[in-house]
Amino acid sequence: MAPVFDHFLILDFETTSYGSNFDYPFEIIQFSVAVVDARTKRIRTDVSFNKYVRPVINPILTEHCQSFTGIEQKSLNEADLFQDVYYQFLRWLSNNNFIEKKFVMVCDSRQDLWRIAQWQFRYCGIIMPPFFRQYVNLWRTFEWEQERLGTKVLVKDTNIGKMCEYYNVEFIGRAHDALNDVLNLALVVEKMLESGAHITVNEELVCRTVVSLILFNNIDIRRFQ
Repeated sequence: MAPVFDHFLILDFETTSYGSNFDYPFEIIQFSVAVVDARTKRIRTDVSFNKYVRPVINPILTEHCQSFTGIEQKSLNEADLFQDVYYQFLRWLSNNNFIEKKFVMVCDSRQDLWRIAQWQFRYCGIIMPPFFRQYVNLWRTFEWEQERLGTKVLVKDTNIGKMCEYYNVEFIGRAHDALNDVLNLALVVEKMLESGAHITVNEELVCRTVVSLILFNNIDIRRFQ
């Protein structure tokens, strides 16, 4: 079967966090993309995107966030705001001839685009692009592949970890670093394609998350616009 897309763009975000406080207003602090050529079924080692992003709501990282992601405060102090990094990403797409409808975004679950990106775009007053609204939830594809190829007992505690374990991919680098995560997911995508998986759009965003004003009653939203 001929591939539907020319390239798979593997996406991962890291965000601010505060332990188990799920009401904490997270913001993207790392934006990373790796590329797999759908026709050769190989990672494009010549091109990737990786930028730190300076948060605005909580500009100082919590100890938990620094420990969890390995991101240092200095890296964020010197980083651009999300809207600037997003436009850098659009230029990166153009400079590398990634044409909309000929690539598809791939994430390890639905959280990066369904939850994180929608909130971040809302904060910044930017319209979320169509190519972020139809994407591959790789975990869903992985569940289908287990039905086709057979299941295994998996002991890792993250989606990426379980998929790497299933396909005997040795995890490279530090977990929860967005660039490492997308590179490991790219290796999983290679293995899936080699085994005959059909990787295509399986998630679609049909609405945008509404920001709770309760969380931001002391924040001037105009700072993000």
